Amino acid sequence: MFPSCTLLLRLRGGKGRLRLNAEKKLRAEEEERKLEKIAEEFLKKQSKSLKKKYGKDADNYREKYREETAKYIEEVEEAVKASFDLCKGGKRRVLHELEAG
Repeated sequence: MFPSCTLLLRLRGGKGRLRLNAEKKLRAEEEERKLEKIAEEFLKKQSKSLKKKYGKDADNYREKYREETAKYIEEVEEAVKASFDLCKGGKRRVLHELEAG
């Protein structure tokens, strides 16, 4: 056999093993994907049943949650803006204003 053929066979052998390892990983991950799919279907069924059961209550709760979240976001933004306004004059100025106020 020619040396180049031997080299090609060695290279191919390594690639073959890599391919087999990759196939094993894919088979193992396939089981995980099946389980994830089953879990997603279960969660969809649960959410549908809860929506039928609580219907408008769930929508009201979501709306209330969104309103409260927006309110808190505004408060935090205002507090951050106020702190930046205090810091514009420098560190020492902020300390004096805080001590006086």
